[in-house]
Amino acid sequence: MRARIGMAYKIEYLADHTDAIPDLARAHQAEWTAITPHVAVSDRAARFQARAGAAVVTSGVDMSGKVPGAR
Repeated sequence: MRARIGMAYKIEYLADHTDAIPDLARAHQAEWTAITPHVAVSDRAARFQARAGAAVVTSGVDMSGKVPGAR
């Protein structure tokens, strides 16, 4: 997603918003399926879920109310 002038983002830990994982996985699939067509949405969701529980924070999510993948 490209940052736009005047847009504010609210980045929070994915572990605090695991309910966002299905939407995030679908948006990730839509963006990257041309490069990784063999990876299913469920695989992407599982990877995000694993990252959310990591001891070292590796994933954040924008909670500003914007739709994932929207331009």
